[in-house]
Amino acid sequence: MIARTLLFLGMASIGLDRPSAPTISGTVRYADGRVAANCRVLVLQPAFDPLKEVRCDASGRYRLTLEAGTYNAIAILDEGYGKTTLEFWAWNVRVAGDLVLDAVIGQLEVYNLSVWNSKGGAPSFFVSFRPMALDRALANRPAEMRVVQDDTLLVQDISPTLSRETVRVAVDGVPTDIERFQTYYERYFDQAAKAHRYLPVVLLQLRRPGLTKGNHVVAVRITDARTGAFGEGTIWFESNEAGLGF
Repeated sequence: MIARTLLFLGMASIGLDRPSAPTISGTVRYADGRVAANCRVLVLQPAFDPLKEVRCDASGRYRLTLEAGTYNAIAILDEGYGKTTLEFWAWNVRVAGDLVLDAVIGQLEVYNLSVWNSKGGAPSFFVSFRPMALDRALANRPAEMRVVQDDTLLVQDISPTLSRETVRVAVDGVPTDIERFQTYYERYFDQAAKAHRYLPVVLLQLRRPGLTKGNHVVAVRITDARTGAFGEGTIWFESNEAGLGF
């Protein structure tokens, strides 16, 4: 089940007319339902500098206070990060009031999640993300040459085995159909190898649901066809009155 992500736009008040700062709270669990005690919840600025950090309690619950606004990312990880688990990511987090963000952490990661609208084309929108699998990252697999269309790329593949059937997407908690699933490659500079390499990235075309004006959230859950491991991520976007414009 995709991690529940609920947005509440009401503002509480303290005293006569002074509003309190919004809070983000939730519960972090593992795939088998166990709570993730003492995990770290980090709010990150655009350059990925930490802005704020809190710890989950023994029941996997956390709570933090932020000023209203949009935040680059929230990363949630436990003490086994990089050894037994990877991170949960929430991107472009829009805080207008109190927000509940529950998370599930596993052995896959939905990184660099993005969403954009088809402007003037099909009634659809697009989602892309870089998937990562812990077992493949730990295996330290060497980069390999791949022919992609007319290019030969040096690919560092730490991604899980995914397909249209193993990816689930929901908008505001409602599942939406994946109309097209494909892979492209993100170029980066490997400082250790002193060379450019490429990482697999998933691109999805999805049927666009009817949207009201305001904030919305996309949740993505991926499952590795090889191992059954999974990971989740979320991203916020804002729509105009025509259901477009994000």
